[in-house]
Amino acid sequence: MSTLIDQLEEMRARINATPLIPNNRSPAVLGGQLKQMRSRVAELAKLEGQLVSDLGSTLQELDDLILHEVRTISAEHEARRASLLSALQSLAMKLDGSFPTSPPASSSGGSDAITQDRQPQYLSDAQRQEWLRDTLTRHLQSERLPAPSAR
Repeated sequence: MSTLIDQLEEMRARINATPLIPNNRSPAVLGGQLKQMRSRVAELAKLEGQLVSDLGSTLQELDDLILHEVRTISAEHEARRASLLSALQSLAMKLDGSFPTSPPASSSGGSDAITQDRQPQYLSDAQRQEWLRDTLTRHLQSERLPAPSAR
C-alpha cells in the first residue's frame, strides 16, 4: 500500500521520464543520512572548537598587550608625579627660608607664638596660609618690578 506522496512521486517520474528516486523514508536511506549528518556535525564541532581556541589565544595576547601598555602608562605617570613632587618640595624649601618675610598681619597680638625667624613656627593653618600668600605675593612682585635705574 503506497501513500499519496509515493503515488505523486511515481507520477512525476513518469511525466518527466526520469527514474524513480527511492523513498527517502526507508530505514536504509534514513540511516545513511543520519551517518552523514553525524559526521558533518562532528566536523563542524571540531572546526568550531578550533575557532574558539584560536579566539581564546588571540584574546589572551591582546590582554597581555593591554596589561603591558597599562603598566607602561602607570610607570610614566609615577615618574611625572615624582618629578612634580620634587618640584613642589623644592618650592617648599625655597619658601621655608630663602625669601625675606615679615610676620603675618593677623598676628599683631601673638608675638610670643611667632618667632622672628624667616618662617614663623607654631602657626595656625590660617596664619600659615596667610604667611605663604604674603611670601608668594612679595616674591612675584619682586620678579615683576624692573630694577631701579641709577640717575
